[in-house]
Amino acid sequence: MAKNTDKQTIDKLADDFRGYAALLRKIKQRVLIAQQRAIYAANEEMLRMYWDIGGMLQQSQDADGWGKKTLQRLAADLKNDYSEIKGFTVRNMQYMVQFFNEYNQELTMVKGGVSPIAKSLISQLEEYNFTLSIKL
Repeated sequence: MAKNTDKQTIDKLADDFRGYAALLRKIKQRVLIAQQRAIYAANEEMLRMYWDIGGMLQQSQDADGWGKKTLQRLAADLKNDYSEIKGFTVRNMQYMVQFFNEYNQELTMVKGGVSPIAKSLISQLEEYNFTLSIKL
């Protein structure tokens, strides 16, 4: 019964504070924006990692001339070291090299100034004025 009384007291205090609903809505909106930015940052870092690995693989292949068996060994070693990560297969590493080669050409064609391609996703979010719908 004490919990019910505490909830009633809190509800009464909230009713007395006129801006409570607006404050709650603003806080929820801020939490959602932070969660969204964290997701974008994580995705951006994963893409950078894939691009970097593709570049390392391409540079090594160009310098040393290894073949598919090297990718098979890398895949096995990485799977042993990072068993919780499923992305280190031979095929995915081939895709990483392809990703690096495709976007490396795009990035090297950009001359001068800051390109939207080179700007981080998080910094691009600030250019948009958006609000997230909040359910109370």
